[in-house]
This record gives sequence, structure tokens and C-alpha cells, in this order.
Amino acid sequence: MTLRMKTAGEAPRWKSLQLHHDPERHLPSPGCAGCVDRPICGKLSTATGLFDCSIHCCNRPDSCRWVCRRNRQFRQQIQEIRGLSLDNVAISLAPRPSHLPDYAPQIFHGSLRQKPVVIPAAALKLTQLFDKRTGAPRFATREALLGHFMIDDGAQIIVTGVDKDASIERWWGIGERPRRQVIDGLVAMGVAIATTPNYSLCLNWPRIGDLAAMKRILLCAAEMMAGGLPTALHVNGRTPHDFARWAETLIRLDAITHLAYEFTTGAAHGERRDQHITWLCELAARVNRPLHLIAFGDSRAVVPLKAAFAGVTWIDTTSFMKTVHRRRAARAGNGKLIWPADLTPPGAHVHGLLAHNVGESRIHHAMRTAT
Repeated sequence: MTLRMKTAGEAPRWKSLQLHHDPERHLPSPGCAGCVDRPICGKLSTATGLFDCSIHCCNRPDSCRWVCRRNRQFRQQIQEIRGLSLDNVAISLAPRPSHLPDYAPQIFHGSLRQKPVVIPAAALKLTQLFDKRTGAPRFATREALLGHFMIDDGAQIIVTGVDKDASIERWWGIGERPRRQVIDGLVAMGVAIATTPNYSLCLNWPRIGDLAAMKRILLCAAEMMAGGLPTALHVNGRTPHDFARWAETLIRLDAITHLAYEFTTGAAHGERRDQHITWLCELAARVNRPLHLIAFGDSRAVVPLKAAFAGVTWIDTTSFMKTVHRRRAARAGNGKLIWPADLTPPGAHVHGLLAHNVGESRIHHAMRTAT
């Protein structure tokens, strides 16, 4: 089941702010009352005043790749995920995750570095660890993995499923058997934990696509944990009903102890960031057992989330990319971290610059999130 991506130059019919669910400001869409998916979806209340979410249908049933009732492949799409309910997924095996630090930088490659970076934990993209066409694992041993990314052997490895839509669709697309081979390899390499793919919930497609994405996330978690891989469930949601469903699922599946969430794009700014923080805190309170959260994106979300979760690990994607662009972290007034240029000769190695940037970012994060 591959989800449709927008084509180049395709203009949205509504601004994203008009499509956010906000029941305190807007009435429910009138078509929600009689919708067959209402028990699972809940309802949508948006500023557009649309009759229902079917208005987002692309009206191309033969070529559409969205999950939509008008898609010719809809039956196969739903059969593939065993329906939209989260209640028919069981997780009996509970691989015990290691204790995770509060901070982990994402390492994208090992180019222009002669020395491995020495850090307590490092995050690597799941999509970089298997062949996109065949699904075959790209690394046979932990030594090969660490050597490729130039990471010291003492680091805990966090494999992250957060990526662009087209990339993470490859994980589902390679099929169950190749996925199991990759999972077995990650377990053998001593990966500390993996976060499930963050299959998108989108504002401008039929709502059933959101429900299918949530089900696939849970299926991926079950598959990873069945293979013995410690796993963090990525609880993507657009409405309080979505988070209530996740809470019910977590209460039922008490083997899940770690969650993941990203504060980028839709959940990264202003009111929406605060709203998603509130939903996550309410979820943690409802589940009422210690949960650890792996957070991506805006680090300002960490402090309020630390009050609700047993621990929060923040994945830093900035330090590595600043190093690639030859920027050196420097402390400024009022606890700020600035990134002035630090140009290097052509071909010069940057392992020292990366070590400096990661070290400064870790200290800065600890200072900002101290409670």
C-alpha cells in the first residue's frame, strides 16, 4: 500500500490552517454524522466548512495511490492491514530497551572524517540501513555499521523511522520477509531501540488515509518487537480522538514502554505545537505507567513533555548538518547557541568540528531543558 505524493506544481485547494481540527472554534463537518468511519475517526471540525473529508478525493480511481474508498485497490489496501481497527494487533514479546540518554545526535554519513565520533548515543535513519530495491540489509555486522558512519563502538544506536514520505514507504514496500531480515540484523548488531516509521497523517486527503497510516505504524511496531527489537511506537495523530485511540491501545498493549513523536512540519509551530504537546501529555496521564518519549524537531517541546513522561530523548539533527556546512557552535548571551562560519580547506577532515558541535549542542540542550 503506497500512499500518493503530491505532484510537482500541484497547488493545495485550501491553506493548511483551514484544515486543522479545532472543535473549540469550528463545528463538525455535517457529513461526519452519517459516515461509516465515524466510530474510528471521531470527526473533523475545520475552518473550511467542508461537508466531509471526501472532498479531498483526487477523482482518479484508476491511478490514485491514496487510501480512499473510490480507489480501485481499496479492498486490497484494507485487507493488507487487516482493517482499520487497532484492536486486532497483539504484542506479546517485550524486548527490554536500554536506558536512553536525554540527547542523541543524528549521524547521516561518515564522509570527511578519519576518527569516529565519541558520543553516548547516535541516531541513524532506518532507510539508510537496507537496500531500497531489494530490501537486503546494507550492513552485516556492527563493526561495518559503525565504520560506515564513523561512530565509536561505545555509542548506543537509535534507529529512527522518521523520514520523508517517499523514503519510509520503501520500508513497507519491500515486504514482510525482507523487513524481518533487516530486523534480525539490527538485533544482532545490538541496536538499542528503533522507532517505527512515522507514516503521515495528512490534512488534504480523505481521513481514511490517516486511519490506515496509524494502523500501519502499529503493525510495524508489532513486527519489530516480535523480532526481538526494542521499539518506540510513533503515535502520529491529528485529533484528540486519535490520541484517545492510541491511549486505549497502549493500555491494552502494556509491552510498549517507549513512544516517538516529531515536532516538525505541522506540529512544529505555535498553537499547533502546544496542542500536540497537550495531547501527548494527556495520553501519558491516561495510560498511567512510565513511558519514555523519543522526540524529534523543535526542542522547546522537551521541557513540558518531561513533566508527563518518565524520560525524554531528543534527537538532534542540527549539529551534523551545521558541521557539513562548516559552521561552528558558539555560546552567546542569554544561553543562546549561534553558528558562525568556520571554513575549512578543500578536502579537510571535519571530525574535530563535529565533535565540538555535538558537545556544545549537548551542553546547550541540557541547560535549556533542566528542570
